[in-house]
Amino acid sequence: MTVSKLLTENNLTIFRLAGKVIAPNLASPRAGIDGALLQKGARIVVNLKDVQIIDSDAVGFLLSRSKTAEKRGIPFKICEARLGIKRLIAMSGKLEEKDISGPEEEALRWVAHSQ
Repeated sequence: MTVSKLLTENNLTIFRLAGKVIAPNLASPRAGIDGALLQKGARIVVNLKDVQIIDSDAVGFLLSRSKTAEKRGIPFKICEARLGIKRLIAMSGKLEEKDISGPEEEALRWVAHSQ
C-alpha cells in the first residue's frame, strides 16, 4: 500500500491511498490521519481511487477516524471509492454510499465549506 499526503492551504490534508489497504498496512495512514486530526482547524479528505482491496479492519479504521473528526468538528470526507468498496463501507451501517464523495474536487469543495 502507498499513502500520498498532500498539505494545502487552510489546514486541508488530502490522503491518497493506493493498493491493498489491510490491517498489516495501516501504520502509515493511521499516523498521518491521527496527526491531522490533532491540528487545529484541520480539514481532511481521504481518496480511495487507487485502492484495490480493503479489509474490515481498514474500514473500521476509516469509520472510527470519521467519527473522531465529527466529534471534534473537523470536516472529514472519503472520496472516489470503487463501488465494491463503497458498498463494504456502507454495510458497516455507519456511513451510506451517498456519504462517500465522488470526485476529489467535490470532496474538497465540501470540506472547504464545512465547519
